[in-house]
Amino acid sequence: MICRNCKRELPKGSRRCKYCGKSVGGVQYFFSRCFDTLRIPIALVLLLALILGIFLGIRALTGAKDAPAEYDRAMGTYTPEEANIVYEDENESIGYVNNMILIFFSSDTDDARISEIIKRIDGEVVGIMPGVDQFQVQVEARTKEELEKLRERLLQYDEVKNVMIDYVVATGTEYDAIPGDPWADPNGYSSTSWDEENPGDSNWWVEAAHILSAWEYQEEFNSISVGVVDGGFDTAHEDLNILVLNDGENDPDDHGTAVAGIIGATANNGVGITGILQDVNLYGVDFYATAEQEAQNIAISTMFDGLNACVMSGCRVVNLSSGLYYENVLKAPAVAEYTGLMAIEYLVIMMDAYDHDFIIVQSSGNGDGWGNGVDAFQYNGYFCSVDLDLAQAYLDEAAAEGIKIEKDITAEDIVNSIMVVASVDCEFIDGSYQLAVSSNFGPAVTIAAPGVQVLTTTPGNSYRYANGT
Repeated sequence: MICRNCKRELPKGSRRCKYCGKSVGGVQYFFSRCFDTLRIPIALVLLLALILGIFLGIRALTGAKDAPAEYDRAMGTYTPEEANIVYEDENESIGYVNNMILIFFSSDTDDARISEIIKRIDGEVVGIMPGVDQFQVQVEARTKEELEKLRERLLQYDEVKNVMIDYVVATGTEYDAIPGDPWADPNGYSSTSWDEENPGDSNWWVEAAHILSAWEYQEEFNSISVGVVDGGFDTAHEDLNILVLNDGENDPDDHGTAVAGIIGATANNGVGITGILQDVNLYGVDFYATAEQEAQNIAISTMFDGLNACVMSGCRVVNLSSGLYYENVLKAPAVAEYTGLMAIEYLVIMMDAYDHDFIIVQSSGNGDGWGNGVDAFQYNGYFCSVDLDLAQAYLDEAAAEGIKIEKDITAEDIVNSIMVVASVDCEFIDGSYQLAVSSNFGPAVTIAAPGVQVLTTTPGNSYRYANGT
């Protein structure tokens, strides 16, 4: 073989010239071996080269079909079909989606690798929760035990941080606790007297919470972003400025509009009321079932998609005025603790994904349906059912199962990211406010606030008194 650089003959079997140090190229070496050493006819070599070229050309033309598409992180989450929900009790209070697995990938995993892993389980991406890189992957319908085995299999991949089954839980709201009474003040809206020591009239709840005193320091407050995951919002209300993150699914509702008004009704605009926060960016997510989905219970992933959307938008506080039905927990007591574990799992995922800290605020709940408060930890579920023991139990189980948590998150961090609110009545007895009769209570409760005869916004540029936690 001759060196193409210095034109001297190379030692037999060598690919490097001992005179000039240059290496022989692969193509030259291949043809030299074919013609000089192996004595293969030149016609045969050219035919093989032609076949190889055609093959590579076809691969180049068809490769785009095999290459994974880039996943659209803004595609949103998928609502499971009713036919794929398997209920585990006769009351249909809890169940799971039999053809869905939720996979959380590490943030540095590229789409090609994600596609490769999903193909190995014959799955199809039908929804994505952005920010935390949760992929809703539709698979062949399976039993819960089979889905659990699939979950364990997926956790073996280094790129997979966590895997969850998509559970479905019957979720109650405070909607029934809000009276439909219109504004009762014959003057429309006006409560010109302010006395925090003797709260009364339509603004009693602001006075009782000493919000007026806080407003004196308004100029020193930072602007804050607050999320409201609830029923729909009247975005056209004269006293509300709220950005709905899933506007296409927003169905204006009394409850969501009322909660948003208490938090951040526009201040000093000459109409309506003043929300507690005057310098606030309000974000809303309507996570309730649409009219077409009324028969469906709400998938837990749908609720937490709303929480995640708010945190991803920069919210430092997210309000969730929702919980479990008391009667369903009576019939299936384990459901409250189970939703508590799910709340912890999603909370840890969000804490691990985002750089800013945040607090989830959940209502303690409005009793047993007959006007009597009950223990929030035992009956209201989700974040109400989280304590240090349950948080530590989850972290221990996560470590044993190979769930990847990048940050050093402790049980205390989890509990400190949750606030549960009970409600007090407007009656001031023996120097203190009394817990509202229908308010849930117990060790889960962080704080109590006015929750009876609270004036707030409702759809249609109207205002009503609302009760609840």
